[in-house]
Amino acid sequence: MSTGQAFGLNCSREPPTATVKRVEIPKPDGGVRKLGVPCVADRLIQQALLQVLQEQWDPTFSGHSYGFRPGRSAHQVVAQAQCYVAAGYSVVVDLDLEKFFDRVNHDSLRAREALLERPDNAGRAIAGCRAPDRAAGSQAEVPLVGLVEGHALSGQIDRLVVEKNRVLVVDFKTLRPPPATKAEVPPLYLRQLALYRAALGRIYPGREIRCALLWTEGPRLMPISPERLAGYPA
Repeated sequence: MSTGQAFGLNCSREPPTATVKRVEIPKPDGGVRKLGVPCVADRLIQQALLQVLQEQWDPTFSGHSYGFRPGRSAHQVVAQAQCYVAAGYSVVVDLDLEKFFDRVNHDSLRAREALLERPDNAGRAIAGCRAPDRAAGSQAEVPLVGLVEGHALSGQIDRLVVEKNRVLVVDFKTLRPPPATKAEVPPLYLRQLALYRAALGRIYPGREIRCALLWTEGPRLMPISPERLAGYPA
């Protein structure tokens, strides 16, 4: 098995460019709202899964939930709030889970999803639409947020492969010529990989964490050893 195959990549050609387009929308409070615009194929897959799962999941939601549900809208929220005021209530509370999908334990979430999914439909749909050049268990553009050794981490792993005994991390570098040697890799890239490695070591204790940089010009896959990352973060 080649290094590229070990990381769930087909390096015989340039990696697919049909990835989610990341857009950052400024917020009034100074932060940004990250918006992902998927390609047509991903959007088609999302809609197909929604049609399979929504019929089963939607009845389990709270009657007070109006967000992104069929037959419900923001106008109904306002109308319901007006009814509460007319009934004599003086306080209306609006709740939102900030950055929920950035911080949720995805293993726990998947375990709960398994209780509701219909594997005959949803599982087949996911398996049939998996890109052919990705290894089993490979995930693309995985958000990672946390605090590692006093350093705030808020990033996105371009390719993550979780196996029984190891976790593989690949960070894509586009529009940048690859360095001639690993010694010439910018410290900023090494620090980023080291933070990813430290965070994933806590999420998946006992598993080997392997990291690599993929320079899309070439392309060239450059594994980075744990020893090389030992001095970071600094």
